[in-house]
Amino acid sequence: MNYPFDLKKAIQATSVLLKEHEREQMEYLRLLKLLYIAERETIRETGRPIIGSRYVAMKNGPLHSRVYDLIKGEDIGSPDWGKFFRTVSIEIEQIEPADVDALSRFEIRKLKEVHDRYRNVDTWALVEETHALDEWRKNYPDPSQNTSHLIPIEDVMSGVDNYEDALAAFKDSCKEAYEMQQLFG
Repeated sequence: MNYPFDLKKAIQATSVLLKEHEREQMEYLRLLKLLYIAERETIRETGRPIIGSRYVAMKNGPLHSRVYDLIKGEDIGSPDWGKFFRTVSIEIEQIEPADVDALSRFEIRKLKEVHDRYRNVDTWALVEETHALDEWRKNYPDPSQNTSHLIPIEDVMSGVDNYEDALAAFKDSCKEAYEMQQLFG
């Protein structure tokens, strides 16, 4: 079970990371890694994601499948995304900063913290670091492949203290988020 995808928060989280970067643009592979790490840590610390979505293991590590689709212009939310960002070759560039009103202070701090932690780490070293994550190794056992495999939330949360309770709380929270989405769109 995955959290429903929140396009507004995906746009805002991306904007936070790009604002932290020197030129308000970065390699989109780097962006995908930073978003995944921040999301993973937030789930493990709070039991809730920043963005939601399906997480997939790909050749260059784990990532949000919907954000990757937005970057490629292949998602239904691409027109909204395109108001703020454009993809130029291998980079994503911020056209206009997004408000951050949908993000909590904790989420903004987490995004900035992850950006600062990896500020001086090369993108390919960051890819290698995500290759060391248990959920990637478990769900992408053959690195010679060039495909994607779903990463179950149970694998993202593995190793969390009180795993069973944390997972149950995540699933309850996920169900509640879907119900809210049904009620309010």
